[in-house]
Amino acid sequence: MTDTNSTDPKPSPSTTPKGRGRVRRRFALDGALAALAGVFAWQGVSYAREDGMFCHHHNHGDRAFDPERAAKRIDEGVERMLSKVDATAEQKAKVADIAKSAMRDLLPLRQQHRAAREKALDLLTKPTIDRAALEDLRGQEVTLGETLSRRVTQALGDIAEVLTPEQRVRVGDRIRGFLGS
Repeated sequence: MTDTNSTDPKPSPSTTPKGRGRVRRRFALDGALAALAGVFAWQGVSYAREDGMFCHHHNHGDRAFDPERAAKRIDEGVERMLSKVDATAEQKAKVADIAKSAMRDLLPLRQQHRAAREKALDLLTKPTIDRAALEDLRGQEVTLGETLSRRVTQALGDIAEVLTPEQRVRVGDRIRGFLGS
């Protein structure tokens, strides 16, 4: 038996058809922006080899990171992506500057992560395993990941503000195409 004096709860925006579409668009936009920032940040902090290619694997540690080459690759990536969405030269320059700034900020984090990986290997190959030191190292890596995530998110917001809403949607569509979704 139902209480006739009770009122039905108001449906939440995410359960109404219009609200679900808005939520989907928001998630799609957030995902597209995250992918865009990821592309630019990855290009910036990836390993720039002497032959101009990027190495994302750890077994090529014999070649030094080249910030100038990485900056050039960021410029190329920004030009390639944003020329397809009719971005102005000023927008492209601003986005490239944001991505290069993020690269400069993230480079020390990359170096810290490499040092932590070496420390972990050292800890794990000792005759006695120091679990407290491993846990401490894990905590440092979590903090490092948070710092990286925070900086990438900041770059995402900055990039999003440079582009128009229509351009962001078009960039998102292109990224979805790359991802096959």
